[in-house]
Amino acid sequence: MPSLIINNAPPSPGLLDQPNEVLHMIVSYLPDRSFIKFTDEDGVRRRVHQYLVVAQACQRLRTVVLQADFWLDPKFHFSCIVHGKARFLGLSTVADEILEGGLLRALLGDDNFVRCLSRKTEWTFWSLGTLLTVVLSGSWFSQSTELVYLYGHMHVNTALRSLSSCGQLRCLILDCLSLPRSTVDLSLISTFLPNLTQLHLLHILSFEGSLAKARNLTDLTVYIDTNRQADFDTLLPLASSSTLRKINYRRIPRLPSSLNSLSKLTHLRLPPLSEEIVAGLRNLTNVQLHSLGVEVHTGKQMKHLKNLWHAESLKNLKQLDVSIDCREDEVETSSVTELMSRFVISFGIPYLETLEHLELCGGFDVAWGPRLASLKNLKCLHLRIPEGSLGCTIKGRFHDQRTFVNSEGLAACFDMWTKPEGLAAILEKEFESPPIIEVSFLDARWDYDVEAKALLMKGWSCLCGE
Repeated sequence: MPSLIINNAPPSPGLLDQPNEVLHMIVSYLPDRSFIKFTDEDGVRRRVHQYLVVAQACQRLRTVVLQADFWLDPKFHFSCIVHGKARFLGLSTVADEILEGGLLRALLGDDNFVRCLSRKTEWTFWSLGTLLTVVLSGSWFSQSTELVYLYGHMHVNTALRSLSSCGQLRCLILDCLSLPRSTVDLSLISTFLPNLTQLHLLHILSFEGSLAKARNLTDLTVYIDTNRQADFDTLLPLASSSTLRKINYRRIPRLPSSLNSLSKLTHLRLPPLSEEIVAGLRNLTNVQLHSLGVEVHTGKQMKHLKNLWHAESLKNLKQLDVSIDCREDEVETSSVTELMSRFVISFGIPYLETLEHLELCGGFDVAWGPRLASLKNLKCLHLRIPEGSLGCTIKGRFHDQRTFVNSEGLAACFDMWTKPEGLAAILEKEFESPPIIEVSFLDARWDYDVEAKALLMKGWSCLCGE
């Protein structure tokens, strides 16, 4: 009887008999950068992106593929389905650009595809040709686009002009890492993109004009490869003095003198500290910071922290992110932790009574627990500890991990510290009302530049507590 039922059971529905919702789920599992190699009927070796192969199977799969969420990913760019890794390595040719443009024009001829892209609000462009093709394909792009990331080989000034129709554009990320000889006209930003609220300028070697007339900006990132202070003065959008709240300086010799006129500025992130930068912070009398991020790359820079905490602009500070990475300075790990203990924990904590979020990246001394617990308003404590940078001060002397690993009686104690949940539990006991404590251990390959780029790409939520 069971075999009879099985033999008479209706056949399982085939792939194309599945509802579109199921087909979309199946398509979504395809690797987003996977290519299929084949030889065409003329004997020419070719490679095609998997999504395009599936789209060629039949009309129904073409419709499903061209409506997939794959195209809506903010990091997606059309170069990746034509060039693969070549674009990332800077190996693409003029022929590649032509191929990319032709493919895009063919895809934009499909109404289903255009309806899908009209839901896309964040775009990444690696070539000017692709940008112009999309901009000229219809009003749907200018009506829906809120963020544009320009990266790769393109004429930047032409790209800025082409975005002038995008009235909804709120965020622009301009990365000139692969354009060392390109000169950016910053004045075009205020002329053609007056509604921008977030602007991130990365790896710019040469520029003209200024941001002085840029209005409505709330967020600004400046990563300019220059040491001339005059350049940074022209990069301050004074017309946004009533709106600018967040500035992220990735490389700067000293703070612009006119920074004090930005009375709404509450979030500031700084490059490696210098005596001049600390002096600039202490001269801010019209600015009250709610969050501050600082980097330290040498033992000498760390000593500047001693004078930082007295700044009037920090008296209401609620969030602090201190990242210490002195590997290039060839400073002993134990010495770095002892310097942190002196210039961050001992000098800094007493002046930070209003602090609610604290993030420390660098060495950690387990004996800091009581001092950290003196922050009565602390709601979140995040520790990022590089490999080999954990120890404890006992009777006034700091002992690094070698002391505990080599001592049979103390090995179990150290083993508990090196477990995130174990160290968090030890610190929680020091607080009357424990904050949220997050502990992460970083391996020896940790790179602050990677961390900084990740911070930029995910926005300011980490720095500003939003």
